[in-house]
Amino acid sequence: MSNIRYLSPFIHTEKTAPYIYLTHIAALMPCVAAGFVFYGISAITLIFGCAVAFMLLDNAFGRMVRRDGISRNYTDFSSIEAGVIYALLLPPGTSLVVALTGVLFGSFVVKQFFGGAGNNILNPACVARLCVELLFPSQMSSFKEPLTSWFDVMSLIGRTDGVISGDDPQSLHIVEIITGNYAGYIGTGCALLILCAWIYLLVKGTVRVYAPASYLVMLALLYPFMREGLELNSEGFKSLGIFLMSSGALFIAVYMLGDFTTMPSRILGGVFAGVICAVMTAVLYGRVSDMCAVLAPVMATNFMSFEIDFFTKTIARRGKFNQREVKITK
Repeated sequence: MSNIRYLSPFIHTEKTAPYIYLTHIAALMPCVAAGFVFYGISAITLIFGCAVAFMLLDNAFGRMVRRDGISRNYTDFSSIEAGVIYALLLPPGTSLVVALTGVLFGSFVVKQFFGGAGNNILNPACVARLCVELLFPSQMSSFKEPLTSWFDVMSLIGRTDGVISGDDPQSLHIVEIITGNYAGYIGTGCALLILCAWIYLLVKGTVRVYAPASYLVMLALLYPFMREGLELNSEGFKSLGIFLMSSGALFIAVYMLGDFTTMPSRILGGVFAGVICAVMTAVLYGRVSDMCAVLAPVMATNFMSFEIDFFTKTIARRGKFNQREVKITK
């Protein structure tokens, strides 16, 4: 009888880390294209610059701090994904210095400090965006009129020519909201493309659906209480749809709350995480900046992911409820 002992993992799948991240990057490309069409050269420069800077900083910090990156047996695309998501959450009038400040914080403090790819407990793009929101609040309202500032690159060096305040989504036509044709963030506006990307990720099986779905459903249930403190020009389901599509909630649900690394791995844990995130968003919305209201709950939920998983694991054991995402047959 052989005494050979095989090392883990014992569950093998074709969905490797590079495959998962590549599908996520592919799902981000429609939003990148929309940002380029609406805001031109400055937008694509920010997206490309943030993605490359994230990748280079992650590699450099990994080699200096942990001496890895040389013998790694797979290609790490998580840095590119984080850089693109972060850039799409920025206003098109953001300067490169401000954008790169967030990249530096997200790469070193959030990701490498906890051990690099696969070990970070917080979403790097989320915390990087919160960092610049708090440090540079005036820059985070540097919006541009879509389709009219295609060749304007002066904002990249801090010039405010052509920079305007954002449109009030509640006063826009629903078609403008769906297509993203209004003054907003680079890649969070086109709801139609974001929904198509979500369907693509679900078909590929590289994103969890429990947290994003419960988050959006809970936000819809809490919206009547949220809107009481807001000045809205529309009512009913139209107002709810405009809020979900224009506030960044849909973008965050699709590209952050389904993450394998920073969100609970169990079905019930994902549902709890989505509900908790939605409740915190409802409490914060209208009291802090809109981006803080949707991103801070994601960061808080990331912090609680381990506890949520442990709690739901205990519930599952007592209720004898099977929550494995991979079924194991004897």
